[in-house]
Amino acid sequence: MSKVVSDFQPDTITAPEWRQIVQSATDTAIISTDSSGRVTSWNRGACVLLGWSEEEMLGQTLERLFEDPEQINREIRDASDHGRGGAEGWRLKKDGGQLWAAGEMSPIRGSQGEITGFVKILRDRTRAKVAEDEAAEERRALSILNRAGSALASESDLQRLVQIVTDAGVELSYAEFGAFFYNVTNQQGESYTLYTLSGVPKEAFSKFPMPRNTE
Repeated sequence: MSKVVSDFQPDTITAPEWRQIVQSATDTAIISTDSSGRVTSWNRGACVLLGWSEEEMLGQTLERLFEDPEQINREIRDASDHGRGGAEGWRLKKDGGQLWAAGEMSPIRGSQGEITGFVKILRDRTRAKVAEDEAAEERRALSILNRAGSALASESDLQRLVQIVTDAGVELSYAEFGAFFYNVTNQQGESYTLYTLSGVPKEAFSKFPMPRNTE
């Protein structure tokens, strides 16, 4: 049986070669910082995914990527203490948009084992996140409709039937509250009468004026 031995040695890669490898990763943001968290390199993938150029980011911190600026400091502490930091979440882009990124931060160590900086890697998972959220929302809506359908099938009281539908409508639409009105005719003309209410007690709803049909 023959044995294949690789001659590859990581230490043989020169700095220009390493930079070329990092810059070729256009679908992944690879960012290095110094020990205080200030950017020392920003690859082409970071430009593509996040919008800022390397010139704009050199010497800056990564706080602008997070809605909570303290998040990057937590990642640095985790990387220092445990060898790795980071998590999935929404990250901010230069144009004001967001992307859902899977990211991690690892320490860079010197010859004596001391931390000389950090490497931050981000991968865009926005499409997968949107698909997951849409699937979860479809399952949620189907669950609500199935539950309401089962309740309607076993209910004969008209007001209870309308209440079930009102409750389901509020839950499906994420509304704070919802109500069902029906038309009546009185001395003042056509108006609405409250029939069912969901999400708040009637006492809380009483401060709202009753809707009316007008020209």
